[in-house]
Amino acid sequence: MAKSDQDSGQRFKHEDYSIAVIKKCFNDIIENHPVNNNYRISVEEVTALLGDSSVKPTALSVLWKGLISGQLDSDRADYLLRDSIHLGVNYGIYDKSRLTRCMVLGISETDSPIVAIRDGGWHIAESLVIARYQMFCQVYFHKTRRIYDYHLNQAGKEILRSMGAKDGCYPTPSDIDRYLKFDDWLMFGELSSGHGGEHGSIIINRNHYKCVFETGMSPTKKEEKQIAERTKSLETSAKKIFLDDKATTNWYKFDKDIQVFFEADSSIKSLSDESNIVKAMVSAPKLKRLYVEREI
Repeated sequence: MAKSDQDSGQRFKHEDYSIAVIKKCFNDIIENHPVNNNYRISVEEVTALLGDSSVKPTALSVLWKGLISGQLDSDRADYLLRDSIHLGVNYGIYDKSRLTRCMVLGISETDSPIVAIRDGGWHIAESLVIARYQMFCQVYFHKTRRIYDYHLNQAGKEILRSMGAKDGCYPTPSDIDRYLKFDDWLMFGELSSGHGGEHGSIIINRNHYKCVFETGMSPTKKEEKQIAERTKSLETSAKKIFLDDKATTNWYKFDKDIQVFFEADSSIKSLSDESNIVKAMVSAPKLKRLYVEREI
């Protein structure tokens, strides 16, 4: 669903909205809370963790940011286990207790504090990476989940247009009070009232588009040619189709490599240097699927 400035076309990330919410709604709660009397944490120190460009980063803020948005962060460690439990699958399971016991603070080559993993436990960091890989392959990239992303996106745009939002865009972070009104209750209510258009009706009736062709995670030239030909054929016959070519991610971000701390000589090395599995995760998936309306 579009999150952009209706005039300039600038797009915003969810972190931009989070920063605006913290500055507008949580300023007094953070800075004037009795618990904060001993720490004097400012709102800017909190928003810096989310990438607030108006705040100059410090070595300590970079460390905290790594704990909440790195490759060994609390968010990733949480959602893999949480999603596995609620979905009833085991793909995202790893040894959380072992992971936390093996985490240490180290010093990078630039003398900045970093989160690292002890050399005796780097395999648990590897297992976290593998768990994420399996969850994406089996769950997040599942064909039914992907098509409902599309239907929800299109239905959301229709709801926003019906409420007077130009081009089906949410309000910008500068209009955060209006943006916060678009909560689950409002959007679900609008969807149930039939304001989601054709795609809203598809969601309500569970009549989603069906996948008629898909490539592998790394499409071959033959698969690329086949999906292009089928897409063109369906487009010329005026069928309702959707080509999903956005099922991609970085299995492992080598520019944010997990660091391994070797206690024997207090040295630090990258996990990708130690793990052949992680080292092989260079190529990002480029899975493509072609969907058509169920009646076809």
